[in-house]
Amino acid sequence: MNPVPARRISIIGAGPGGLTCARILQKHGIDVTVYDRDPDADARNQGGSLDLHADDGQLALREAGLIERFWKLARPEGQQMRRWDTAGNVLLDQIPDEDDLDKPEIDRGQLRDLILRSLAPGTVQWGRALAEVGGPAQGPRILRFTDGTVVETDLVIGADGAFSRVRPAISSAVPYYSGVSFTEAWFDDVETRHADVSALVGNGSATATDGERALFAQRNSGGHIRVYIIRRTPVDWIAAAGLTDEDTAGIRAHLLDEFGEWAPGMRQMISDNDGPYVDRPLFVLPAPHTWEHVPTVTLLGDAAHLMPPIGVGVNLAMLDAHDLALALATYPTVDQALRAYETTMLARSTELAEALLGGADFLLEVDEQPDGDDEARALQHQLKAHRERENEPR
Repeated sequence: MNPVPARRISIIGAGPGGLTCARILQKHGIDVTVYDRDPDADARNQGGSLDLHADDGQLALREAGLIERFWKLARPEGQQMRRWDTAGNVLLDQIPDEDDLDKPEIDRGQLRDLILRSLAPGTVQWGRALAEVGGPAQGPRILRFTDGTVVETDLVIGADGAFSRVRPAISSAVPYYSGVSFTEAWFDDVETRHADVSALVGNGSATATDGERALFAQRNSGGHIRVYIIRRTPVDWIAAAGLTDEDTAGIRAHLLDEFGEWAPGMRQMISDNDGPYVDRPLFVLPAPHTWEHVPTVTLLGDAAHLMPPIGVGVNLAMLDAHDLALALATYPTVDQALRAYETTMLARSTELAEALLGGADFLLEVDEQPDGDDEARALQHQLKAHRERENEPR
């Protein structure tokens, strides 16, 4: 097959998925422009640590020619996983082997910057918040931005996350609240200022639950730890409690009351944080989420399949980017490329999304005999098996 003829390709969203797609396209000599709503690359914190898996995230970086640079930043020791009970007793301490490189950790911001720096200058246009996608389904499409500018393009790739502005061009699906909220707390300079928390968490991640609420702690690079306070709660719980997002003391008191039966050593992961809390209600898309093929628009990552935060989201977005970019570099027309990509991606994401219905709930379930083979790991095995089936001779 021959590469697609020159087309105007626009990616909306400069997260790891969108940037990976742009990088692989450029490696194959295909021009692309990325539009992002942030005013610049450093406008906001990119989030915590993530584990990049050999079968998807690392696969995409290898195709992008960035795997060696990745290993200079990756933290294999971050694969350590602990489970506590609510008294702070360690139920499981899973320490990776020295040669285990299956899913090393990297800060999300480091990963984003790694890919961003590999792109041709001017690839990303910052401060371009998309309002809507217009134009006929057969193209050309019109990108209308909130600053009043418009861009004509032949292909729109929505990599703009849960509340995608591209998605309405091909799907009526909208995210809905799952009933579970993640409230984020940050700890800085942990070795000196938060030594007890540092010792509890270890080199990687650690979690505890009582069946209704949970703590998930995650070591980041540079002496930082993030703790996610996970609860089943109304989406407007802060306002319902008579609080505001800026009322750190009030939110702290409210959370400590909810975790009142937990041991003091565990409650310090709620009470001793540096700075404000950030509430992150967990939204999901209906499963399965599919759409009728349109030859000028497609989606990847959370815009296509909004997964619970259990280690599959960024990896799946980068795998989508890998598959889409290679299809565009291989098939003779954009339409054929999108059909091939969507056939693979929708089957894969449907299988995982259906398996993950209520997926955040397992973070709240009490495992009486933890063995490390948790649901997130099982889902990764499922994804690997799906990819192996894709590669079987037809």
